[in-house]
Amino acid sequence: MEQAHSSNEWLIFGSYTVLGYIALGIHRWIFAPGLEQVTSAVAILLVMTNLIAGSWCFIRALRAAWAISSREI
Repeated sequence: MEQAHSSNEWLIFGSYTVLGYIALGIHRWIFAPGLEQVTSAVAILLVMTNLIAGSWCFIRALRAAWAISSREI
């Protein structure tokens, strides 16, 4: 039972880490090169939403890693 629970947390950790890096890549290669030219409120909203989503994914991944490490100790 403990093994299945730990495996599920590793899957959650990996998934959120990958999603966080995807959001970071989207920000870097799509939004960041043209940030100087961003003047519309919609574009700024998209940039901020993407950064918040990426941060949320990394925080979820860290919480999953914390849960894994606390069970292994």
